[in-house]
Amino acid sequence: MTFQKSRSLRLDVEDKYDADDHVPDYLLNSPFLPPGSTTDRFFTDRAVAPPRFRLRQLLHLPWRRRILPLTLLATILFLLTRSLNERLQQYLHPVPSCALQAPLVPPSPAEVAERGKDVDWGKMAYALYVTNTEYLCNALMIFEALHRLGSKASRVMLYPEGMSMITPSAESNLLQKARHDFGVRLVPVKIQERQDQFKIWASSYTKLLTFNQTSYSRLLVLDSDATLLQPMDELFFLPSNSTPAFPQAYWLPRPYLTSSMMLITPNSNTSALLDSAVANAKPGVFDMEIVNSMFGDSCNLIPHRGYTLLSGEFRRKAEKHRGYYSQLKYSMIPQSLPKPSSISDSEWDAKQVIKQNWDPDAELKLAKYVHFSDDPFPKPWIRPTDREKEKFQPKCVPIASTQGTASNEEKHAEDEEDCRARDIWLNLYDDFAKRRLGICGFRISS
Repeated sequence: MTFQKSRSLRLDVEDKYDADDHVPDYLLNSPFLPPGSTTDRFFTDRAVAPPRFRLRQLLHLPWRRRILPLTLLATILFLLTRSLNERLQQYLHPVPSCALQAPLVPPSPAEVAERGKDVDWGKMAYALYVTNTEYLCNALMIFEALHRLGSKASRVMLYPEGMSMITPSAESNLLQKARHDFGVRLVPVKIQERQDQFKIWASSYTKLLTFNQTSYSRLLVLDSDATLLQPMDELFFLPSNSTPAFPQAYWLPRPYLTSSMMLITPNSNTSALLDSAVANAKPGVFDMEIVNSMFGDSCNLIPHRGYTLLSGEFRRKAEKHRGYYSQLKYSMIPQSLPKPSSISDSEWDAKQVIKQNWDPDAELKLAKYVHFSDDPFPKPWIRPTDREKEKFQPKCVPIASTQGTASNEEKHAEDEEDCRARDIWLNLYDDFAKRRLGICGFRISS
């Protein structure tokens, strides 16, 4: 009886599963069920859905098994974020097409001397703008350099209309000195400033008022936080057709124009358009962004090499000068490189691609205008702390890793380190401080 009851109970259970024809849903993916087939009585005939992956499952994995999937996930998110950021930058700041063209080639000194005989230099001028006493002194130092170096072009300075030339003050003394000692024409203007913008550049729109100085046929507009090492009169002879010219902002990761130097033909209509652009500028849009937006598709390019050298370039490592020597940039100096058969000899002389090593001595000798840009290191009229100077000054490098010319290597063969970049950089700041005291009577502030 016992055997028959047991057999009857087993058959009843099997019949029950045959009748149900499936196991409970919560057991379908159970790892504790033995492998079987659709013929097994305890398994359903329908296909079992594969398990679905969920991110929270990663949290339950052993830490060693989490590393690879989490790394892959982080990489994907990084690439997606970077791609979206690049697209956003391209939308907000599209690449100006003229920044990709070859720069114009300035005439030789002999050609400038010959053509300069028939030029009305009163119609061509170096133009600077100032917004406060510090920049007034900076501008005066550049005008002094132009005077000392024998530049033939005129000089004009836009200064705040609130600065008095009559009431005795530091500002009036500097304005009088600019006029009487260096022949600068003084133009009082209302400072163009936006209170909702970043303070350091909030008044940079004032530079664009130079487009309204229509008594000049051509202006070379310069930022004053710089050192002028050589005159640049040859730039006034670049082809014009009223098309403005700018150097490329070679230090940026994407091709862009810099407004630190502008060769322009003043025009009232253009000035009105710029006034409108300033009035409607959104946060983060300054003079440089406006210039790229308005002239980016119709401008000429001034060679950046020799004409716009950042002081921060001396702080870069020898292999980090890719922007300065990028293959998209061109040199004002002929290079001994093989000429492609697709272009003429004259084009090759004018448009040779730079491919050479960084030599700080050679670049300083070539430079005519050095723009102080070493953020977060302070500007040269502000005294840095010893800690800041030690931290941000260029580092000396082993002689074996320098890539100068043979003569420079022989010159420093007995030294353990090459400190030329550091010495040049420190001298630029020291020279600025000395000239500031001698010309303006100002010591660098703390």
